[in-house]
Amino acid sequence: MTTLYLLRHAESIFDPAIPESDWILSENGEAAAHRWVPRLKTLGVTRIYSSPFLRCQNTVAPFAAASGIVVELHPDLRERNLGGFIEDPSDFFATMERLWNDRELRYLSGETGAEVTNRIYETLGELARHHAGETLLVSSHGQALSHFLRCIDPGVDFNFWKEMKNPDLFKVTWDGNNFHHEVMEGKA
Repeated sequence: MTTLYLLRHAESIFDPAIPESDWILSENGEAAAHRWVPRLKTLGVTRIYSSPFLRCQNTVAPFAAASGIVVELHPDLRERNLGGFIEDPSDFFATMERLWNDRELRYLSGETGAEVTNRIYETLGELARHHAGETLLVSSHGQALSHFLRCIDPGVDFNFWKEMKNPDLFKVTWDGNNFHHEVMEGKA
């Protein structure tokens, strides 16, 4: 059995003036990344993988330093590409809900829900097969992780995504054939 702890990054600073991949953690996000170190130490993690986006790397950096585990970057753990920013903030959740409910809907030139689901499923499957029997910590993004969880757990819906925290932690196991989402007690 391979265990993957999926960690949504801590709170970041939204800055449309710079590439999204370069957004850094807020002060609250930095503090949360440090607060999570004792909890993460109890999980038996043997490897850490991260999206190349700075906010994901910075979320796992304190744990990596404390545990002596090198963070390995994987480009396919990146956030869902929406193709641009949703210009009207008052329309953000309505647009996101339409994108969630229609897995083939594309905003601007971005990824569909089906495309991000397939990308993340393939990536996590590759990591689980390559590290059979190990415990991995995978730092990624809300859209990417929620679309993956949705395909293995019918209870994951749009409200699940909306209620995800920064950071948030989810446990998934791989039995060699299938992924299973396990609810964690006191995870957040």
